[in-house]
Amino acid sequence: MSLNGMTGFGRASGEDDFGRWSVEARSVNGRSLDVRTSVPPTLEGLDALIKGEARKRFRRGSLQVQVQLSLADAAGGLTIDRAALQSLRRLARKQGLPVTFDGLLSVKGIVSTDRGPQRFSETHRVFKAVLAGVTEALDALKAARAAEGQSLKDTLDTILDELGRETEAAIAHAALQPDQLKSRLEARLAELSGSAGVDPARLAQEVALLAAKADVREEVDRLTAHIADGRTLLSSDEAVGRKLDFLAQEMNREANTLGSKSASLDVTRTSLALKSLVDQFKEQAANVE
Repeated sequence: MSLNGMTGFGRASGEDDFGRWSVEARSVNGRSLDVRTSVPPTLEGLDALIKGEARKRFRRGSLQVQVQLSLADAAGGLTIDRAALQSLRRLARKQGLPVTFDGLLSVKGIVSTDRGPQRFSETHRVFKAVLAGVTEALDALKAARAAEGQSLKDTLDTILDELGRETEAAIAHAALQPDQLKSRLEARLAELSGSAGVDPARLAQEVALLAAKADVREEVDRLTAHIADGRTLLSSDEAVGRKLDFLAQEMNREANTLGSKSASLDVTRTSLALKSLVDQFKEQAANVE
């Protein structure tokens, strides 16, 4: 199973004798799964089902699902709730409020079309048709996110390859640091002591101390392990976006420590290259579900 991204779009539409409908589903990055819906009043019960279908397919992302419904005879006969109209008129007069015909008819529930929610709830035909469109749109969204995920996987694999090469370079450069430290220390001591010379045993002791402080074997070992963990996560069939983000933080920590222990320009440059690559990895990982 390929990696999934969090950005995508899916659409479905249909037409029947009752009218036309369309469903659009889109998503962007999100730390958790957040599903928001826009549903016509006649299909209010669809909201919970949409969220349930989304949870079956996605683990992270901010989703927006919009349902539009155009009834074939929506401008047909009208029904006026006369009892509610009379009650509203009495209440308005009791409160001393102005009463106008237009104002009364504008109140929600006073006027309804012949093809109202009651008829649709009885037949379920429109509801079922639109629900099928919802699943189709969500499936299309899932396919779009999978396509983005494959592109992200290719990019992240490339970055991991480069991180591996820079880590190997760090190992090679770090192996030269003890000799470089010794040469620098000898040159500095020669400047200070002149012809007096330096005790070879003391020199070896000082070089050993400096080399211990500059030892980066633990850092490069952990970086190598983190790179291997990254490849494992990219091959997982689970939502690994959060884990990749945490892994990027750990790799950045090791790259920083490597730079702080640097005793040569080459190791410093390698540390900076590693940090740049880790930033790229973190940026791309933020798009993974």
